[in-house]
Amino acid sequence: MGLECGEVKSHWAKLISNGAFTVRPQTPLTHAWMSMLNANLDEKWEALRAHPAPNQRCCITPEDMATGYPFKWAELGGEVVR
Repeated sequence: MGLECGEVKSHWAKLISNGAFTVRPQTPLTHAWMSMLNANLDEKWEALRAHPAPNQRCCITPEDMATGYPFKWAELGGEVVR
């Protein structure tokens, strides 16, 4: 799941990291981003309730993923906009 943005994709190698973003509010990009986040959260809501994060920085290691927590480390952040 990711936004289609040719300019970002063509310059991804120049990005320092995807840990934080600065964007204008109420743009097509932010609306699409929030829609994708909400759809992902809605889709995994029951699994999230059944398997809350075992620790604060969950899902970096295979052991974390074995807990049943439904999200990968960057799934709600960097993976959405790449």
